[in-house]
Amino acid sequence: MRYHNSFDPTMSLVSFILLCTLVLLLLALFLLVKAGSVIMRAWLHHPEQKALWITTSLFLILVLLVVITNGLPVVLVFMLLSGLALLLTAWIINTFFDERCQKPPEPLINEVLQQPWWDTQAA
Repeated sequence: MRYHNSFDPTMSLVSFILLCTLVLLLLALFLLVKAGSVIMRAWLHHPEQKALWITTSLFLILVLLVVITNGLPVVLVFMLLSGLALLLTAWIINTFFDERCQKPPEPLINEVLQQPWWDTQAA
């Protein structure tokens, strides 16, 4: 009795490529959701920040320009750069206002012993 091995290297390569493509798509989707989360968190907690307004406005204007120009490559590159600038700005704002990155308050006893009470009221 002969055993026939039906291993086909071509099918193995195709399945490997499909698996890699699926993993890359899932990774891209995950990163897109995380980027949206960072931007939305910055907008929800700190909408008063002018840098966030400027980068968001620039990104939306460039998205509109991409739609108008039917995806001109130069405009696509600028839109990508403005999207990265928006993401970086949102991350910086979230990090700047994070309580874990703030200087811890000094104990009251240190303030009283190092600064006289009459100097704090004048300021």
